[in-house]
Amino acid sequence: MSERRRAARRPTAGDRTSLPWRVVTGCARYVDRHAEWDRLPVPPGLLTLLGLRVRLRQENLHDTGRLPSAELPEPAPPSESHKVNRPADGSHYDLGEPRTGMAGTRFGRNIPRERLYDGDVEKVDLMVGPYAEPLPAGFAFSDTAFRIFVPMASRRLNSDRFCTEYCTPEVYSTAGMAWIDDNSMITVLPRTTRNCVRRSLA
Repeated sequence: MSERRRAARRPTAGDRTSLPWRVVTGCARYVDRHAEWDRLPVPPGLLTLLGLRVRLRQENLHDTGRLPSAELPEPAPPSESHKVNRPADGSHYDLGEPRTGMAGTRFGRNIPRERLYDGDVEKVDLMVGPYAEPLPAGFAFSDTAFRIFVPMASRRLNSDRFCTEYCTPEVYSTAGMAWIDDNSMITVLPRTTRNCVRRSLA
């Protein structure tokens, strides 16, 4: 069977709209409002929680997993350990949808994508945009965020009186100025994060 056909047949919460599922979700909502699922015995409590989960995913979560993606990660083949453990990459949280919540995949949305920003990318908030950009090699944040950070950092230094006109022995003392001159990130990091440095050097 082709991957496309498997994807088409793969069950999702949005597909659980048959009469039995409607009964389960309707009863779960009623029971939770009147008795609260965590106060029920284990079997009916679990059934109520399952119904609430399906209903929330149907009404409040819009699937983004079918949208085009670059370099979509492939989860490991299912195994017995996935029933009781969750891998570090976050896969197999949902055994029917092993990519749900996996690192490198899209988050589900609470609002359909077509209702955001009227489809105009120029309306994307500046803080959101850099997080959506691919990272340059060796960088911890995007190219746009880096270009914003560089002028902001230099302006902050130039406008901070303790880095300019007040950076004198009269303010910091002679010992303080010597401390500034004799130290750098190379000396500060080992002193403040000794355990991390030891592990990195081990």
